[in-house]
Amino acid sequence: MKIVAERLEGGVSMEKTPIILEVDGESIPMNPFVQKIFINTILGMVRSLDKVKKKAQRFQITIQKEVKG
Repeated sequence: MKIVAERLEGGVSMEKTPIILEVDGESIPMNPFVQKIFINTILGMVRSLDKVKKKAQRFQITIQKEVKG
C-alpha cells in the first residue's frame, strides 16, 4: 500500500492536496470525505514526530505486507 499526500503551508487544502492510495499497483479511488480522513490521520501522526521538519511538503508511506510461507 502506498499513500502520498502533499501539505501546503498553513493547513490542508483538499483541492490542492492529492492523496493517492495504490494497492499492488492498482489505484483505489476515494471520495473527498475518505481522503480527508486519511490526510488528517496521517498528518496528525507525522506532525507528532520530533525529527519531522515543520515545513515538510511531501509525505510518502510505503507498507509492504509480510508474506508468510
